[in-house]
Amino acid sequence: MFHEFATAVTNEKSKTKLTQNEKSTFDIWEESVPKLSNSMASVVFVMCLLFAGVGTIFAGLITKERRKSFITIVVGFLQIVTVALCGIGWLWAVLWGVFMVLKSNPKI
Repeated sequence: MFHEFATAVTNEKSKTKLTQNEKSTFDIWEESVPKLSNSMASVVFVMCLLFAGVGTIFAGLITKERRKSFITIVVGFLQIVTVALCGIGWLWAVLWGVFMVLKSNPKI
C-alpha cells in the first residue's frame, strides 16, 4: 500500500522539473514532517488513523529533531481543531502519518 503511494509520488515528482527556487508540495511536507524510526512511525500512523491530531502531537513529543518538535505539536492541535470544525483535520492527520512512514523508510 505504501509502496504504491511512494512510487506514485516519486513518479509525479520526477515528471516535474523545478528550478532551485521552486519547491513542490511534497518537498514542503517532507521538510516539515519529523523523521521517526520505522516502528514509531507505524505507531504514529495508526494513532493518526484512530485519533486525528493525537498521533501528530505524540510524534512532536518523541522526535529527536527539536527544530520540528514545536511545529509538529502545533500542527497536531490544529488537526484536532479542524476535525471538530469541519472534519478535514482527519485527512490532514492521515497524510502526516503517511509521510512519517515514508520518511522513516528510505527504501520506499
